[in-house]
Amino acid sequence: MSNNQHLIILRNKQNILEAEIKQIAELEKQLFFNNCYETQDLLKLFNEANLNCLCLYENQILIAYCLFTNEIEMIDVYKIGVVKSFQQKGFGNLLIKELKSFNKTILIEVSDRDATQNFYLKNGFLKLGVRKNYYWDKSNAIVFKWDPQIF
Repeated sequence: MSNNQHLIILRNKQNILEAEIKQIAELEKQLFFNNCYETQDLLKLFNEANLNCLCLYENQILIAYCLFTNEIEMIDVYKIGVVKSFQQKGFGNLLIKELKSFNKTILIEVSDRDATQNFYLKNGFLKLGVRKNYYWDKSNAIVFKWDPQIF
């Protein structure tokens, strides 16, 4: 991790800026290609699904984000994205640490073709199960869970 100034801001439908939604949508395209949220998708999720976003800035530039819903008993993670040039530098870990500070069970699904499975295992998540042919490309969804009662 660099010595630059880092700031994590929690955003929701009350305080998300339109410019931030557009930045997240652009990063989605760069990182997730065929499986990305467009600007209109994000607007809908923020308004209808009570989506939250942890926005991680370095020197006032958005370098990572975590989209999630914060329910009464759990957090459901929709997506974590880190700008490619900042990957493998601990920024995803910072976002996970921030999520864990809510002290709630955290659920996340990733494709069985996704290399991030080890990232979640290293961050204390347990493999909960598999959803067969879950994604558009017929890949399976691996469901991971972090439980504050265990850790």
